[in-house]
Amino acid sequence: AAAHDRRALRAAALAGFAAWLWADLIGAQTHLRLLPRDIDAYYARYAPLLDGLRARQGLDRTYLSTTARGDDPLPYFSDLGNAGLAHRLYQVDSYAGGVAWRRLETFLGELGGLPPPRPGQLEARLGHVPLHLTTDNLPRFNLLGARFVLTAAGDEARLATPQVLAGWQVIDRQARVVLYENPTALPRAFLVDSATPAASPEAALQALAHVDLARQAVIEAPLVPPFPSRPSGSDQAGTVAIAHYAANRVALEVVAQRDALLVLTDQHFPGWRATLDGNAVPIARANYLFRAVRVPSGTHRIEMRYAPRALQLGALGSAVGGLIALGLLVRRPRAGGAA
Repeated sequence: AAAHDRRALRAAALAGFAAWLWADLIGAQTHLRLLPRDIDAYYARYAPLLDGLRARQGLDRTYLSTTARGDDPLPYFSDLGNAGLAHRLYQVDSYAGGVAWRRLETFLGELGGLPPPRPGQLEARLGHVPLHLTTDNLPRFNLLGARFVLTAAGDEARLATPQVLAGWQVIDRQARVVLYENPTALPRAFLVDSATPAASPEAALQALAHVDLARQAVIEAPLVPPFPSRPSGSDQAGTVAIAHYAANRVALEVVAQRDALLVLTDQHFPGWRATLDGNAVPIARANYLFRAVRVPSGTHRIEMRYAPRALQLGALGSAVGGLIALGLLVRRPRAGGAA
């Protein structure tokens, strides 16, 4: 009887532990509504403004001029710290905007009125670089496709000079924040007909300050065959329409007036592959951050897909492993194998 009681006690303890573990795992997926994004009034405080921005944005990006100050109406340490995901915006300084962080931080540091944050500083840990825009560095900001800028009302002098602000248009204002439109921002994809070579990433970054970024691209690796370096002209190299845009696939319809480079201001990263009218073509790193594909004159369709070799090898290994496991399951025992 005692042995039976001990077995029953162990079984009850095991069942209780399993129930507690299951409840803990399920309960861990919820929280006590302590996150700002889940406090309805806080989360919705800029809803009309951000709804209007989403309706306008297309594939253009937004820069949120925020700080880590507690009294800032746009505090970075809040739902606005990741507005790309929380509010479905394409941000300048966010993975959701199509550009990853390491090179981007250096790029944005060149546009800052303050030195880039040192490791350990709050804004550095959160991935935000404060900018100060002037007529000199505005073309590099425009290269990011930053058509919209959201900043605290009355705090614009920290963000940009009066000359820059004079070229922007106020399109919305709410309480303590103001939304500007930057009409000189470049589109997400465009054509250029001149390439400037750079011997290193550092040289490419410095060259961006000295070329017409709407008509020239700075290329880190030589193009084969070499692409001409022409003086900037007044006529456009052609037109680009984005037919499909997703996280791992972009399709573009291009009409090139002459041989050109298609510049897509999304992150250059290993694993992206391109086709021109169905034929594989190389992707060059353009303007320190982005992707470029050489395009002959005429009408063409370019597709870029994210298909890293590691993913393909992993899928192949999984398929082989699955077939082996299936073979083991359905294998018949040899005759006479049973006792």
